[in-house]
Amino acid sequence: MSVLMKFSLALCSLLALSVIVLGNALSFSFPALIDYKGTIILVSLFGSLAVVYTYIRPEKLIAPPCWSIAIYSLFIPSSVMLTQIVGSFNFPLTDKYLASFDHMLGFDWPSAMAAFAELPEWVSIASTNLYGSSIYFTVLVALFLIFTRQNRRLDEFVTFFILTGIITVIISGFAPAESAYEYFKLDAAIYDRLSPVVGNGYMNDFYALRDGSLRTLKVIETQGIISFPSFHTINALLLIYVMRGNGLLFAITAVWNIGIVITTPFDGAHYITDVIGGGLILALMIVLLRWLEPYLNRIFSSDPAKKQPSPQAVLTS
Repeated sequence: MSVLMKFSLALCSLLALSVIVLGNALSFSFPALIDYKGTIILVSLFGSLAVVYTYIRPEKLIAPPCWSIAIYSLFIPSSVMLTQIVGSFNFPLTDKYLASFDHMLGFDWPSAMAAFAELPEWVSIASTNLYGSSIYFTVLVALFLIFTRQNRRLDEFVTFFILTGIITVIISGFAPAESAYEYFKLDAAIYDRLSPVVGNGYMNDFYALRDGSLRTLKVIETQGIISFPSFHTINALLLIYVMRGNGLLFAITAVWNIGIVITTPFDGAHYITDVIGGGLILALMIVLLRWLEPYLNRIFSSDPAKKQPSPQAVLTS
């Protein structure tokens, strides 16, 4: 297992422990075991393959992607439950500050939505589909990195996804926002014309967590309750980052995912400030990992005499 994956596994373990401690302390009920079915299958399958091809029948081409998939799968349910736990903290909403910062940047959110709604209907449909394609594009990039044996890049993706995910969730707990659609109360006609991904009722869990009426954690059929910062933006920029150096496919990834970032305010109900915040967090995590690289090698390398290839070298390549 690479140094980055050991670090990511340590983060996942700490995250899971935090969810258990906080969830019990705040009297949350945890999901039924059946709700973890997908996670159990993926972690068991790829975790077993990773162990076999690392320690029993070493195979350097198979083991690394198996570790990455297993750890990524392990992270998802804990991170989803943590968003709900911190969402119940009920800190004051920050929408007015986010809207004010947007205004300071010269972006009038209601006017922008009204203007967007006046465009031909196919534009709104394309925007909604583009925004919703993020998860599929993520899978395609992961498969590309696996089949082209770019295991270090796959490790980078998983590590940055986990790091930025944890930071995003923590920030959202202490600086919650109900989303721009809710804050500005768009005219119903404009809202219907846009038909955004974040539709009516999308924030029900957010309000139920804040008023205490929702005390059962979910890992399936969940609602996204994070406005600031935009993790959709983080993921889109991260996909561009890990595809660097792949020629035409990098260009396609960049164009597609910049398009996803552009649709984020319209279909994700995000403020421009959310988008900027997401970009800054990814940039800071890249800098942080470069700074941590020597310490990670020192802590997680199984053979100090043979250090893992430097993540810094990969990050700057």
